[in-house]
Amino acid sequence: MKKLIDMISIHQTGSDPRAGVLRTCLQWGGLDLPLSYAFGLGCGYGFNYRHPGDREVQATKLPAFHVVGNNLHFVEDFCANLGMGIIYDCASRLEDLRSGILNHLRQNKPVLVSVNYKLYFKVIRERFDDYILQDQYEPDMGEIKLLALSYRPETKEFVFLDGLQDQPVVLEEDLLKKLGKGEDDSAEYQWQSLELPRKFYELTLATRWAIAKTAWKMTASSLATQGLPALLRFITVLKEEGLAKTDLERLLFFSGYAQQEGFYRKSFGEFLYKAAEYLKEETLAEVAAKFMETADRWQLVMFDLTHGRLDKRVLADIYCSEVELSEALFGFGEKWGCL
Repeated sequence: MKKLIDMISIHQTGSDPRAGVLRTCLQWGGLDLPLSYAFGLGCGYGFNYRHPGDREVQATKLPAFHVVGNNLHFVEDFCANLGMGIIYDCASRLEDLRSGILNHLRQNKPVLVSVNYKLYFKVIRERFDDYILQDQYEPDMGEIKLLALSYRPETKEFVFLDGLQDQPVVLEEDLLKKLGKGEDDSAEYQWQSLELPRKFYELTLATRWAIAKTAWKMTASSLATQGLPALLRFITVLKEEGLAKTDLERLLFFSGYAQQEGFYRKSFGEFLYKAAEYLKEETLAEVAAKFMETADRWQLVMFDLTHGRLDKRVLADIYCSEVELSEALFGFGEKWGCL
């Protein structure tokens, strides 16, 4: 019987840490897929924007200004598309968090623990000299999911995988207590256990569902902070207000700055290339190529912003491309009977 600790030998990191830990769970459960495919199965392509003037930003852990180029509900969509169960738990005491994690570890079930991203990033940069994310932009994404592997009772330490680096991370309980609640001690500890099925959903269906759901979120969502409406609003703000330096730093990180991702369009483009080959859909490969081109355009925007200029024609061109791409994916969803 495979043990959770065996995941260390198969773990890989990618541009999105959630895709990294979930891909590891998949391979451990018997389904070996590339990282980009895992990113796509979590409906990774998206757009979410919050402006400082929005009332709802006060209720989130993210900065007043933030923009995310992928899916905020990645874990939930990933599990739904593959037939994996997910159970949510929370507690106000560290003792209950420990008990909850240990209960799942004894059953040999993967469990994800949510911790404060900014504080966690600071801790691991201090501990690992060769840490992969050494660029100057410190992220503030609200939270990160840690995959629990084991517990050392003699030293009161947990062993995790974080999706940012290949090696495991050992965190003592006192540190986990700080990271779990972050800067707000009244907050709750949160964790989610994953129920891996005896047999995952057939990959053809899972791939089609993921593409269709992604397209729906971009084109048909009624939320002004999600999808194409959010993208249009973000571009309007860039044109009319510009960005302060602190906002720019957040933007650069959320765009996948370190990996030259262009709002994660390259990861999703790689997924579409592989999906086109698997589904035998030649025209889907053409859409994938356009995703790569859009990523390059976003990188041009990043370059312009860092040099104090902004070409409005590029933004208009990007928006038209994003509309075209989203509508193309929606068309595939309709063709497959998923929408």
